[in-house]
Amino acid sequence: MSTRIEAIYEGGVFKPVSPPKDIAENSKVLLTVEPAFSIEQFRGLVKIDPADAAAIIDNADYSMFES
Repeated sequence: MSTRIEAIYEGGVFKPVSPPKDIAENSKVLLTVEPAFSIEQFRGLVKIDPADAAAIIDNADYSMFES
């Protein structure tokens, strides 16, 4: 079973943002750490004309779905 838990590292301890489900108290677990980010961190970094952005969104070559 694999569970993804958002946590904050503080004072040398990983603290879950919300209580984890299906993990018993005092269970030993293996952590894989990856930095969390929010799209808000990137807001304003890329300057693009709204018309160009709309054209990219509408272009099937950039679709995440296979055509």
